[in-house]
Amino acid sequence: MKDHIDILIFDPDETNAQGLSGALNNGRYRVTIARDEQDAIACIRKQEFEIAIFDLRLPQQQLFKMIDLLKNDQPALSIVLTSDHSNPEIMIQAIRYQVGDFLLRPFEDEFLLERLDELTQKQQVSKQKEECLERLQELMDKLAVIKNTTNHNDILSSNPDSHKDQILQVGNFILDLETRQVFVSGSCEFHLTTTNFNYLKVLAIHAPRAVSFTNLVQEAQGYTLSKQEAKSLAFWHIYKLRKELTAGLDYDVIQNVRGFGYKLNVM
Repeated sequence: MKDHIDILIFDPDETNAQGLSGALNNGRYRVTIARDEQDAIACIRKQEFEIAIFDLRLPQQQLFKMIDLLKNDQPALSIVLTSDHSNPEIMIQAIRYQVGDFLLRPFEDEFLLERLDELTQKQQVSKQKEECLERLQELMDKLAVIKNTTNHNDILSSNPDSHKDQILQVGNFILDLETRQVFVSGSCEFHLTTTNFNYLKVLAIHAPRAVSFTNLVQEAQGYTLSKQEAKSLAFWHIYKLRKELTAGLDYDVIQNVRGFGYKLNVM
């Protein structure tokens, strides 16, 4: 993973370009300044950038030619326009080209850094969503293979520790037994702690049946306890598990079975 953010600055005013570069010289950003159009094209083809900053003093045709080139070569890149004045016509064009931000000079260095931080955070969220969808597709493909090669009920009733390269699906729950990722209803993704994941795994294996306090603790943590001891320990871990899961769901996925234990509510 990169420890910095690459930024391309394309500004015909060298003094202004150097000023922007100086404001970003804080260790987090690595700045490349393009002197002219050919230099900018060479930079784009040489390396990937997270952000490109263009000044509106560039001729409009040249400006949007560069934006179009960037969008084609590096779709994830965010573009920032800077200007001394607001031009409605160019602003409309900027919206069409999905420009990330427009900064009207003069602005303080802190303001510039704040806006760039917001852009990079949005990029990270977008990247995480893409990775999540890719991972979900991989899990679904893996599940399809498993369903074609073995009986689904065998997976649910067998010891999941012997299927570390497989996944466990029960209703709307998909559990990756290797990475401890949990997908619910094909969209919500959770990364659970080892113990909480083990509790959920036990409930999923037995679903829709309820699991007694003693069996739940035994299978999830390997402890052989009295009913009262197991009830107290299970209560604590189920509480934490519920807290993690309900952050992204609109219903209680774990049901209390009075005096006996817990069960997983699957759809």
